Amino acid sequence: MPSAPARILVVDDDQTACTALAKFLVTEGFDVTTASDGESALAEAKRDLPDLVITDLTMPRMGGIELCGHIHALDPELPLLIITATPDTSSAVASLRAGADDYLTKPVDLDALLHRIERTLERRRAKNEVTRLREEMRSVNERLVLSSIREQQNAEAADRAHAQLNSLLENLSDGVLIADRHGHILMTNRAAHEMWLSERVIDDVHQLDPLQMLHADGTVCPLDERPLARALRGEVVDRSELLCVRGDAETRRLLMSGTNVRDAAGNVDLAIVVFSDVTDLRRLERQREEYLALIAHDLRGPLNTIVMSADFLKHTIETKMQVNATPILERLAGNALRMNAMIEELLESTTLESQRGIRLVKRPCDLQALVTGIIDALDDASRRRIVLETNETTACVLAEPQKIERAITNIISNALKYSPKDAMVRVVLGQRNDDVVLEVVDHGLGIAAAHVPRLFERYYRAPTGGSISGLGLGLYIAGLIIEAHGGRIEVASNVGTGSTFTLFLPLYPAPCASETSARTANVTLTR
Repeated sequence: MPSAPARILVVDDDQTACTALAKFLVTEGFDVTTASDGESALAEAKRDLPDLVITDLTMPRMGGIELCGHIHALDPELPLLIITATPDTSSAVASLRAGADDYLTKPVDLDALLHRIERTLERRRAKNEVTRLREEMRSVNERLVLSSIREQQNAEAADRAHAQLNSLLENLSDGVLIADRHGHILMTNRAAHEMWLSERVIDDVHQLDPLQMLHADGTVCPLDERPLARALRGEVVDRSELLCVRGDAETRRLLMSGTNVRDAAGNVDLAIVVFSDVTDLRRLERQREEYLALIAHDLRGPLNTIVMSADFLKHTIETKMQVNATPILERLAGNALRMNAMIEELLESTTLESQRGIRLVKRPCDLQALVTGIIDALDDASRRRIVLETNETTACVLAEPQKIERAITNIISNALKYSPKDAMVRVVLGQRNDDVVLEVVDHGLGIAAAHVPRLFERYYRAPTGGSISGLGLGLYIAGLIIEAHGGRIEVASNVGTGSTFTLFLPLYPAPCASETSARTANVTLTR
């Protein structure tokens, strides 16, 4: 598409000369506008800025030099040619200093004028092109700078996201192992080393081959059936339980899941295996099963006795035989009470475990009165075997009476149960420093020193207990209760000579009224 002709503004107060020059320029292909003085030319330029101004030097109202200043105020780069009839150099110098691009004298040589016009317009076009290129370069540079800044920001964001992901994976409690399609290990987190890899540095999937891996039934897991190998083949592994031999030769049960990330073509790009250690969980599950079997055994014994006794009574009544039923009824009641005690221990241990740390409803209690009431509530045979020793010091504690009674009852019952039926049990109540102290001393089977630290564990029973029935909850419950009251229990024992359980409870500084009256008719009291 041809470019538009250059627009030239011709300014001369000589109308004939102005018209003649305009016609010549039009024939040369220019778009020409004329003005008769400087003010008219300036108004025309403001209305429609030309590409070149040719002006006479001397004109009424506004001459060429003054017009040059006003034109350059509109566009500093707009070229001007000044024509004058005055041949002196001072006018030429003044014109050039005012910003004119060239200077011609009348009469004008049209060929010379045309050459200068073309040269001036070419310079203007060149300047415009340079300006355009400079602006384009500046724009490109700005875009490059912005692009560089965005790329840097994106890189920094990617680095932050990568660091956050690594930090998240590193601090997961589950083990994580990530490999690329070629089997190169990209990441193993801290938990993976703690559970399985130990101190090994793993760079390739084949470095895992020497680590033994078994199915849950103990059979060897082939290399191609391991979760990472399956994930690299594109399979999904859902919670597969495996026995993994660690680098330090310890065997752990790991629950493994595997998945993969695919590229745009659908090929496996990454394989990810996540696993958790369920060794302790499985051990607890086995213990639970063992305890349930033990509880079922201990409950089944008294239940069988109750059933057989009930059948005997039914048969006796039906045949109307005269027989003394008192011993049978006592066995029924005794076994029913044993079952009830076992069930109460189970329920209470669960309740206390769930409420550990919950504030108790405490009030001042006279521990001597509580202990006397506990002993008085025992059956005659048990009560006759207890010697209660007290002194004149206060035995006031801040406690929940029912809970403390339960703890002391469990300690005394254990002393009676694990001692010969004719052996005495001493219960000594006193004060040491800021504690009320209750000692329960028996002359029973005793406990080996290695087993003493575990006495207050849930369901734990020392081997010296032999065939004596029980769930292993009595001392566990007592320990929880005394601990909740800010106290402690100490144990001293020797196999074959007996045990001493010492309860410490914080002394309440103010006197307190007795919770119950001391009923001592069947209790031997020593002061």
